[in-house]
Amino acid sequence: MSLDEYIKGETLKSLRFYGDSASKTFYEKLAEKKFETTKCRDCGEVFFPPRVLCPHCLSTSLEWTPLSGRGVLYAFSWQERGVRFVKPDVLGLVDLEDCAGRIFSRIAGKYEDLGIGMPLRIDFVEVHPGFFLHQFVPDPR
Repeated sequence: MSLDEYIKGETLKSLRFYGDSASKTFYEKLAEKKFETTKCRDCGEVFFPPRVLCPHCLSTSLEWTPLSGRGVLYAFSWQERGVRFVKPDVLGLVDLEDCAGRIFSRIAGKYEDLGIGMPLRIDFVEVHPGFFLHQFVPDPR
């Protein structure tokens, strides 16, 4: 087996591991090109990443709510070498506009054209047939 085949196989195995039910639902919604998170029915808090338990009041009464998919670039970098992402892929942290949350994501843009505080919007990329991940792109607003 070649290194490329091994990496592809390991990537697919890790993509199939969802963790909890909130993570599984999150990725199912991404496949439908929906960017959503959980909201507490008891205290009204919206948080990211999605959870099965409210981190504010510990309620399990949660519902799914759509997010705008907008945010601002908090930090970014690229890797010279890596297993999944390599130069020129830019990775970053995005502060989400409509909830208290920050997301680690691929940033679809040239490294030299990006800047801290830059407005971004969600985009979706199919990494394997039927399996989508999020990425963010510059948003001129």
